[in-house]
Amino acid sequence: MSKRFGGQAAGSKAKRQWICDFCSTIYAGKIKICERCGASNITYFQSKAELKRWLELVQLRDAGVIEGLARQVVFEFHDIGGTLLTPDGRVMKHVVDFSYVENGEMVYEDSKGVDTDLGYLKRELVRFFYGHEIKLT
Repeated sequence: MSKRFGGQAAGSKAKRQWICDFCSTIYAGKIKICERCGASNITYFQSKAELKRWLELVQLRDAGVIEGLARQVVFEFHDIGGTLLTPDGRVMKHVVDFSYVENGEMVYEDSKGVDTDLGYLKRELVRFFYGHEIKLT
C-alpha cells in the first residue's frame, strides 16, 4: 500500500499522453519539443481517456456549444476552523480535470477509468464545501 495520499487505483495502468498545442500531434512518451512542428507548448494528460475527452470538449467549444473551457481546476478544502490538511501536512484539495459552461450552467468533470474510494470522498468534499456536483466520464 502506498503512503501517498491519493493516486491511482491498485492495478491501474493509465497510459499517460502528451499532445502538441499547435499541431495536435499525440505522443505516448514525454517530450519537450514537438517532432512534427517544433513547438514547445506540450500539454500532459493522465490517460488516453482524459485526452480523448479533452479533444471532444475542444470540438464542442469550437462549435459554440460550450464556453469557458478550462483544465485542472483546483478545489482546496477550508472550513471555519481553517484549512483541512493531509496526514503529511499538505493542503487537502481535489483537482477536477475539466470545467466549462454549458447552457448557462457551470459543469465540472473528471475523466476516470477506475473510480476509487478516495476519488468519491474528494467529490463529496467538493459538493459539501462548494456545492458543485462533479460529473464522471
